[in-house]
Amino acid sequence: MKTSSSHPRAAWLVLAILLFTSSLASVLIIHAATPTSGTLSESSTSVSWTGSTTTSDAIQYGSGVFTPTDCTTAGYCDVYALDLSLSTSTSKAGGYAMTVTITWPDGANDYDLYVYLGGSQVGASTLGSGNSETVVLNAPPPGTYTVYAVMSLGTAAPPYPYGGSAALTFGSSGSGSTLRGNYIDTGPKFGNQQFTFSNDLRLQGAGYSSSSTTKSGQDAEPDVQVTGNGTVYVAAIQGVPTGVDFWKSTNGGGTFQYLGQPDGTQCASCTQNTTGVGLGGGDEDMKLGSTGTIYLSSLWLGSSTVAASNNGGTSWTDSQSPVPEQDRQWIAAVGPSTVYLYTHYLGADLSGTDNLILTESTNGGLTFTQGAAITFPREVNSASNNPQSDTHGPMVAGPDGTLYTVFSDSSQDLWLMKCPAPCGLPSLPAGLDTQGPVQLSMIYNATAGPVKITSSVFPDVATDSAGNLYVTFSDGNNVYLISSTDGGAVWDTPVQVNHGPETVMAVLPWEVAGSPGRLGIFWYGSNSTLQFPGQQWKGFYAFSPDAETSSPTFYQVVASGGGAIGTNGVDHVGAICLMGLTCNLEGANRNLAEYSYLNLDPRTGFVDLSVSTDVNTPDGLAWQDFIRQTGGFSLFAPTLPVTITGLSALNQAGEPQTSFAPGQLLAVRMNLAVAAGFSGTGLAGVQVTNGNGQTFTEATLKESLQPGSSTVTFDFALPSSMPPGSYAITGFVWNGFPSQKGSSFAALASPLTTTIVVT
Repeated sequence: MKTSSSHPRAAWLVLAILLFTSSLASVLIIHAATPTSGTLSESSTSVSWTGSTTTSDAIQYGSGVFTPTDCTTAGYCDVYALDLSLSTSTSKAGGYAMTVTITWPDGANDYDLYVYLGGSQVGASTLGSGNSETVVLNAPPPGTYTVYAVMSLGTAAPPYPYGGSAALTFGSSGSGSTLRGNYIDTGPKFGNQQFTFSNDLRLQGAGYSSSSTTKSGQDAEPDVQVTGNGTVYVAAIQGVPTGVDFWKSTNGGGTFQYLGQPDGTQCASCTQNTTGVGLGGGDEDMKLGSTGTIYLSSLWLGSSTVAASNNGGTSWTDSQSPVPEQDRQWIAAVGPSTVYLYTHYLGADLSGTDNLILTESTNGGLTFTQGAAITFPREVNSASNNPQSDTHGPMVAGPDGTLYTVFSDSSQDLWLMKCPAPCGLPSLPAGLDTQGPVQLSMIYNATAGPVKITSSVFPDVATDSAGNLYVTFSDGNNVYLISSTDGGAVWDTPVQVNHGPETVMAVLPWEVAGSPGRLGIFWYGSNSTLQFPGQQWKGFYAFSPDAETSSPTFYQVVASGGGAIGTNGVDHVGAICLMGLTCNLEGANRNLAEYSYLNLDPRTGFVDLSVSTDVNTPDGLAWQDFIRQTGGFSLFAPTLPVTITGLSALNQAGEPQTSFAPGQLLAVRMNLAVAAGFSGTGLAGVQVTNGNGQTFTEATLKESLQPGSSTVTFDFALPSSMPPGSYAITGFVWNGFPSQKGSSFAALASPLTTTIVVT
């Protein structure tokens, strides 16, 4: 027994010696920074270190692939451990950035910078010139990051010294002065939260075969339209010349029937032959007329096909756009039979004569006999009033029929096209020599602003039921919102929409609006700001109840994933193409094309989404997953049970008064009308604010609300420190204290404001 028991002990001793010597060898080879580690936190926002290497990475770096194992064993890199320690509330709220920088004195040397977390690369900077490298991570999750300073080229005599620094900044998720809204955490898709969504339902189009995985089911760049009775139409492109797939659901999106391809010569159900070849499938756009007519446009480069159906997609009438040689067409429908189509007219594009053309049909898309130029060719372009389009987004009709669209120019500025209702265009072809009633105005100057849009990603425009305008765009890192409440004359500063560690990168946004101020936005988000082969992307949805304000509130959730598909929200793995067709030339992945789509159900105000995904598809190409919102915030404002019918300031004698002195006592009388059938407890309150929105005093009273009229009176003293000026007194009625906002807190009445003067 003694002999046998001594063998394991001897083996463990030998193993311990081997492990110690192996570890010692690694320590001797790895170049560790001085100091070897540091911590960033809310109270410690910067660290610095120094380091050097004695070997350059001439062989390994020449392969174009950096691997930490080779780096540390060969000794051509220096390693620093950077601990990011943040509170849970800070990391959830986002609004911060971590910047890592290395610099070196000798211009004959060249370092590269790599940042890793949990064994995965989350940032890199490999410039071939200059004396510094910088990595910026927007709202990165807490953890210990490994910073590798890699000597890629060393022509001077070793050692090769460098200096490193890292800083934590708050108030912006990245560079610039972009405003941030109010962000409220909503929890996971299937957890305890303000939203609920259905499991993803996969739609199968042309070429699909359940008995074979070799046939393509590819579909991308979808559209979703929903009728007043809950019928859902979805369309998505297969690509030229294979056409546009079309699906229909008569049970609110529970199940779908595939109805073939309405566009071009492949349309088996057309009641009229097309004029021209009209193969279609390059791009598509779909809209509904006021009487339910479906209009679907389809690009084939030579022109575009416009298909119309008056019987829910059973049969179609096809026609051709009068504009030849076009790219990326969009449509809008106004009333029962007016259809607008606008497109990028390529013309003699090689000599720079492309421009945007808007055409009009007044007979349900049968013929387009009217039109005008939105932008003119480059040789007649005046930069002051007629910019050249770089990327143009979709078109939307406002509640009065006014047309809006947005596009970016070569300077990455954003422009608004507005055609006031009724947008009657001049006759073709003479109309193409004029803009007709079309108005152009710059709505965002990228040079003066904090961010630039990514030109190959479409900016999107939406309008709510009050005519407020919303534009979303991405700069390739984040999604931003700008809004206008006066028809596009004045716009708010861009507000970042995405927040939190799950979506520090956000691209390809799309939006839809409902009641005044209520907006829904979809985008693809990732927890890494660096595009790499293993990067994971999820589909995010954010709701704002006050998107028309300068500091909107956002409720954000992962909307994709779940059910039999089982992707845990992941729609795509790898880099997302942001460069159009050139991505194919560079070997990048363009499976998802340029957008996914969402729209609202006019019965509920919930959103329906068609999301492109290439995860768990039988051929590795993008297919469409349909997702329904089943609970939570609606894009339609709730009907409020209480109305504030009057609000007045009184002196202590109970007499109306509008002028007060600092420190003076006053009373505020609030008259309420409670709707029949409603009863409950509410919290009535008033706030006194200055012109900048600063609150000077407030008062609240808990009230039992019963049907009928009632009066609430608040007695308080104005602060003695109030400076002279005009002040707003605003009355509210809530269902609880404002501190509950984001859970069960909700308004029971629209606010009402009166004004007083402090002398």
